[in-house]
Amino acid sequence: MHPEFEEIRPYNDSEVADAIGRLVQEKGFFKVISFFFPEYPTEKIIELLLSVKTVNEFQLKFATRLTAKIIKNNVKNFVVNGLDNLDKNKNYLIISNHRDIILDSALLNHTLLHSGYKTTEIAIGSNLLILKWIYDLVRLNKTFIVKRNLPRQEFYDYSILLSKYIRHTITEKKESIWIAQREGRTKNGLDKTQPGLLKMFNISGEASFEENFAELNIIPLAISYQYEPCDIEKVAENYNKMYNDNYKKSRTADLLSMGKGLISPKGNITYSFDKLINNDLEEFKNIVNRNEKLQKLAEHIDKKIYKKYEMTTFNYVAASEYFRTDKYNSMFTKEDKDKFDEYINDGLKQLDGDKNVLKKLFLEIYANPTESFFANFMPLNESNS
Repeated sequence: MHPEFEEIRPYNDSEVADAIGRLVQEKGFFKVISFFFPEYPTEKIIELLLSVKTVNEFQLKFATRLTAKIIKNNVKNFVVNGLDNLDKNKNYLIISNHRDIILDSALLNHTLLHSGYKTTEIAIGSNLLILKWIYDLVRLNKTFIVKRNLPRQEFYDYSILLSKYIRHTITEKKESIWIAQREGRTKNGLDKTQPGLLKMFNISGEASFEENFAELNIIPLAISYQYEPCDIEKVAENYNKMYNDNYKKSRTADLLSMGKGLISPKGNITYSFDKLINNDLEEFKNIVNRNEKLQKLAEHIDKKIYKKYEMTTFNYVAASEYFRTDKYNSMFTKEDKDKFDEYINDGLKQLDGDKNVLKKLFLEIYANPTESFFANFMPLNESNS
């Protein structure tokens, strides 16, 4: 046990009973759970939780049941590609694009658990730990805390600690980790890995740039939703930021997004794992400037995610209108366009403001992944489309 990691690490098995003891006394927790499991009386849920003695049991008996219910109720098809790129005897740092606060990592661990792999530890921002019971719940579910909004010097010291924790978890605890490629969800459809995140990973390494990253075993993961989680809320937030320099999202807004992200329809969801990037690290050896190396590595991970992103007709229709091009026209039918137009118009009815601006913000969420993919891999010839 490393005392320096006490404030950020997940709970261990010896702490499960006390955490569950606190959890079963929380009315807010049961209000949420009864929404997903109305068929079970509170007493039955309490009985189930009190039977849990380990973190693994918590995930098997509770967390994965909740995720399965979400998939059943709100997902049309859930497809996972490239899982065989992961060796069950190795530990990885899985880096993905980030669209939903909870579901991105929850579906990942659901997949791993039901495929015979160990689940990952999950990074979560401290800004989301709004209620005490959420703090207990996530730490029971193998989540470690990423502190947000720290003063400059405190942020640097904390970055060192977090870097050490991540490296320690992968190399010594022998656990994998999931972390998003950027702080906060992508709200405009542009999936970009932050070089600062990679810089943080590297701080704790004691060897060369390439050796430090090879030790972490990075696997890029592309997460694709047909219906963007909380797209209406993302549009509203982007709109407010455009017209109000002092706009700041409330903590309640984050809580509502967490809830809506779990219960709103998602259509088709695809998770696609790329291969371990270790063999690709050699190409960075001749770059002398470290910041340039970090930027190039970030771009490399981006391309891995773009390549695996599963486009839908929504993406093609949106890109056609947003970028005012006909090069995607062969990728969708009139029926597809009508369906997307109906969807986006229903969303716009729920928003106040300039409808033209709001529509543009709505469109870019779905349009940008299309351009990211084709700009990097499969440029289309307009004359042939």
